[in-house]
Amino acid sequence: MTNPAGRSFISYRRSRLEEVRRLIQRQHDLGIPTWQDIKDLDEEPTEDEIRRVLADSDTANAIMWLTPEVEWSNMIRRVEAPLILDRHSKGDGFFVVPVAAGGLDYDGAAAVVEGNIGIQDLREWNIRRVRSDNASDEEVNVIASRILSRRLSTIHQNLPQGDRLSLILNTRQEYIPSQLPSLLMDWTERFEGRIASADTWHNYLLPALEEVSAKIQTNAPGRPVVASGQISIPAATALGYNFMATKRVAIAWEQYTPGGKTQEWSLADEHEESGFQVNTQAGDVAGDDLAVLVSVNADVTEAVAGSRDCLPSFRAYIHAIPADELYGVRLQTAGQAVDVALRTIAEVRRARHSYRVHGRIHLFMAVPVGLAMLVGQLLNTLGQVQTYEHIPQGATGHYVQAALLGE
Repeated sequence: MTNPAGRSFISYRRSRLEEVRRLIQRQHDLGIPTWQDIKDLDEEPTEDEIRRVLADSDTANAIMWLTPEVEWSNMIRRVEAPLILDRHSKGDGFFVVPVAAGGLDYDGAAAVVEGNIGIQDLREWNIRRVRSDNASDEEVNVIASRILSRRLSTIHQNLPQGDRLSLILNTRQEYIPSQLPSLLMDWTERFEGRIASADTWHNYLLPALEEVSAKIQTNAPGRPVVASGQISIPAATALGYNFMATKRVAIAWEQYTPGGKTQEWSLADEHEESGFQVNTQAGDVAGDDLAVLVSVNADVTEAVAGSRDCLPSFRAYIHAIPADELYGVRLQTAGQAVDVALRTIAEVRRARHSYRVHGRIHLFMAVPVGLAMLVGQLLNTLGQVQTYEHIPQGATGHYVQAALLGE
């Protein structure tokens, strides 16, 4: 049987590399791992490797990117297309998404592989059509979204009742686990070092999280999620924001703790005394934004001060700190992390009312990423929230804007 969480194979002509590259990247945004010849093909005979990949149970589906140039590709017409359609005919869960692209209509897309696929006739398929010669981002997104829906539905149908969806989100470095998770969201190509641009967050990454959350609710209803990965604090906060406590998807973060052990952190855990206090200090009476500092692994105040030239005037400052002011690895349990998250957000709500804050909330955090996710889950009804990435330069480093939540 086909592994429904396996890779997505793409059959295409290399003259269409630019639009196919965007399709691949969008699938990665949404948690779909891919196989592409120019990246994944080993130093061995091309046809033999393609035959192996298309027979592999860890190849979950194929996209046939049918353009006029396919008519002159023996590899696609005589190898890939027949193998893809033969695999589909076995009924083992492998699915195919044929796409009429490059200006082709439905008949034209079927014709470019006709005569090499036996009794199969793509005119009888529900072919997806890209109407522009060079696929737009919107058209690419529609194809990737369709694949995500089908994969999640199949994963949901095959998972035993009570089992959770596994989600890995990487922003720091690409890695492929030994066993593919339900969703492998690889954002590493969207980042330059530690930073993704505001446009990248707005146009690609935040919409991806929103879509994944919505598709899970629709295509895997009732399935809880366990998440992990090499991830930035803004990305973890955005993940939580899109799986808010008010939504119908329960999520836990697999948090690494000292000694190499892992714990699952979620809002379902009962809070325990953390030894943290949350204080508020008045700022500029003319300011309309609220600064929220959460210092667990380190004190963030100096880095915030060092970033002042790039920050607005703040009406007030909220600071969550250990009561003994000793920073480092302080949170030992999920319940303690829940305590810090609940205390911080409760003070944010109080301060917004007390100081008549109507602008944005600005989050500066040096915390375990599991806590960042919990904080993100509690941000409902708080308006726009600007997250920040810490850049470790000089003695204290500084902050740069990352995801703007609630746009």
